[in-house]
Amino acid sequence: MGSRGAGRPLRLPANTTLTAALTIQGEFGRFLAEAGGKIIAGTDAGFAPGLTLHYEMQMLVDAGIPPMKAIQGATIWGAESIGQQKDLGTIESGKLADITVIEGNPLSNIAATKNIRMVIKDGKVMDTAFDPRWVNPIPRPRGQ
Repeated sequence: MGSRGAGRPLRLPANTTLTAALTIQGEFGRFLAEAGGKIIAGTDAGFAPGLTLHYEMQMLVDAGIPPMKAIQGATIWGAESIGQQKDLGTIESGKLADITVIEGNPLSNIAATKNIRMVIKDGKVMDTAFDPRWVNPIPRPRGQ
């Protein structure tokens, strides 16, 4: 493995497998979380916005990050990372009224975050039924 000296980057041998690299990344994430660091859950995926965030939280938990920290990484810490903690990230008076109601306890099984029963956006209950005519309003980057 690489050298882990203070202030020096971890350098992996050229023949490191993806599995080994992911194992090291998971170890680093656990170390960071245990030391009080914040891990942000977010996704670059444009194919299924929202859904991919649930899979990312699952991967964090699978790597050994506690479920509460994965949830915080998808909510308050994510809002902090983009300077939006005044309006987003927690349920508080004066903040935007965007809430996802789920069935189950994500602290015992992070997959429960996918059991969405209701979405409230801007204080209004949203229709979350599948719509085969839905088109993502965000344009895809060129070349995709």
